[in-house]
Amino acid sequence: MKIKVSFLMLLLFAFPLSVLAAEGEDERKESPYDIISSSGEVIYAEDYLDVLNEINPEKLKEEFAPTEGNPELMHDPKSIDASIIKKSSGKSLEPSVGTKVVIGEDGRKKVTDVLKTPNKQIGFMLGSSGSSCTGTLIDSDKYLTNAHCIDGLGSPSQTTFYPGMLDSTYYWGAYVGEEYFKPRGWNGDDSRYDFAIVKVKPFKSGNDYIEAGDFAGTLGFKETSTGTTGTRIKIQGYPGDMINKTGKVSQYQMSGGILRDNSHQNFYKIDTYGGNSGSAQLNSVNQIVGVHNGSYNINGETFNGGPKMSKEFHSFVFTVLLEE
Repeated sequence: MKIKVSFLMLLLFAFPLSVLAAEGEDERKESPYDIISSSGEVIYAEDYLDVLNEINPEKLKEEFAPTEGNPELMHDPKSIDASIIKKSSGKSLEPSVGTKVVIGEDGRKKVTDVLKTPNKQIGFMLGSSGSSCTGTLIDSDKYLTNAHCIDGLGSPSQTTFYPGMLDSTYYWGAYVGEEYFKPRGWNGDDSRYDFAIVKVKPFKSGNDYIEAGDFAGTLGFKETSTGTTGTRIKIQGYPGDMINKTGKVSQYQMSGGILRDNSHQNFYKIDTYGGNSGSAQLNSVNQIVGVHNGSYNINGETFNGGPKMSKEFHSFVFTVLLEE
């Protein structure tokens, strides 16, 4: 677990996170970037943005720099049950945001080395209903995904996260959800706010309890408020069509350029499918610059895309990571 005491204390002195919803709620100005947790806690954007402005941004970047984890904690690889695979392959979570699509010739390649970065930080997110998404570790006990994924996968304790899965075998533990955080602006169909963070419980390996990010490592993230068209990115995750085709859960990856963007979204023709929801948009140095969430028809042309790491999105992530 990374040490966050100095930053966390600044947040606590500025506003006690546990009572934000209770005190002066009627007087507070709501924002689509207010943080809503699955436990009912509200962290208001007007408060946390003021606090972040008081923190040296370089210190924040240093605190949440990417990590390689500790492979010495490696346990014996385990496989998920075949019945789970069959159940997950036929379900989709995309009715409100469009179907993920393969555009033209399929350019996706299977990821075979899940013991290295960034592959080991990218996990298979499975709900008890059988629906699945993709998430990316960004802290010792938290991963980034789509808001529509947490809507569709049930309560936190009904989700399990498997970093770096290959052929239905997981090498980096299995982590049950503990709490969700999503923006107030997510209403089921507005892509600008289709992002969320899931906090997970430690994984028990023998007599040890292991934090996901301390084991598999974490990826960093980069604000991309300015134009991103022309930036080369890659998308990798766990597409349901490949689970259906092979009968096994593995990562698939494809690279390409951002072809269009606006202040909140990136668009590209990188092939994806249902199950890629929540996949990080990774730049050339494996920084998260957005989160993939669906397909889009723009002036009669098909693109894939999702919310970019705008200043507001970036601040949302920092705030959730600073909260214990």
